Amino acid sequence: IRNLYDLLPTDACADSSNSSSVCAWQGETEDWSIMFNNPTNIPPSVVINPSGPLSICQGATANLTVSGAQNYVWSTGQTGNSISVNSTGSYFAVGSTAMGCKDTSNVVSVQVNPLPQISISAADPLEFCEGESVTLTASGGVSYQWSTGQSGPSVSIQSTGNVSAVGTDANGCQGTSNTLSINVVDYPQIASQPSSFQGAIGDQAIFTVQANAQNYQWQWRDNGVFQNINDGGQYLGTTTNELKVSNLIALNHNSFFRCVLSNGDCNDTSNNVKIMLQGVGFENNGLSQISIAPNPATSTLTLNLKDS
Repeated sequence: IRNLYDLLPTDACADSSNSSSVCAWQGETEDWSIMFNNPTNIPPSVVINPSGPLSICQGATANLTVSGAQNYVWSTGQTGNSISVNSTGSYFAVGSTAMGCKDTSNVVSVQVNPLPQISISAADPLEFCEGESVTLTASGGVSYQWSTGQSGPSVSIQSTGNVSAVGTDANGCQGTSNTLSINVVDYPQIASQPSSFQGAIGDQAIFTVQANAQNYQWQWRDNGVFQNINDGGQYLGTTTNELKVSNLIALNHNSFFRCVLSNGDCNDTSNNVKIMLQGVGFENNGLSQISIAPNPATSTLTLNLKDS
């Protein structure tokens, strides 16, 4: 502001009686207030306000929104008032007004957490017999939800099907486990048991068992212990539901047989059956005339036959 004196006319101090007189003014100046009132030139205040969590799981995104100016350029090179990010890092934005005034926002840090590696395993075979079970155990997280609807680190499974688990870690991130296939096998259901055979040496003994088994194995008791028998010689059908035994003369009287039936590892055993051989009658061999003496006998018997 220039001096008020400089604003006066050049002849303001002229005196008509004395042109060389010094101008002597008395008075009071006014106080003036000057205000700069142009809001478009006010610097912006740019602030990022996250619209969700900044610690996210792999595969998710964090949404960042900025305000305080008209135009924005993010540290990622993107523009606009909001962006979505899916990488760990620090983010900020520079906002500007229509007049070109700028401000840099606060810095926001985003953390992307990896998904947990969840796995399930079984200590026992995954195929088992009806009525049994298998225990599955999950690892890699802090809590688990199983595809069966159960929860917890271990579950007991008693039915056929595919089983998996979703595990959650301390960051709230979830991972899906491998899948295990469970197979529950029915025990063989014996519908008809074999019957013992009674006949002559020259006959053929046939034993039959009816069941829903997948496999059959016939056994013969030798010296009190049952052992598997195979086709050949006097045996036929040793791995079927019908066993045929010929040449009975080679067998001992009261020979015992049985069949072991199986579905996978599930076994059942038929009743024990036996071959009872009829004795050789005199009438079958023409020995109708025979005498035995003495009678009663204490130590020796004498047999007298009509022929030989």
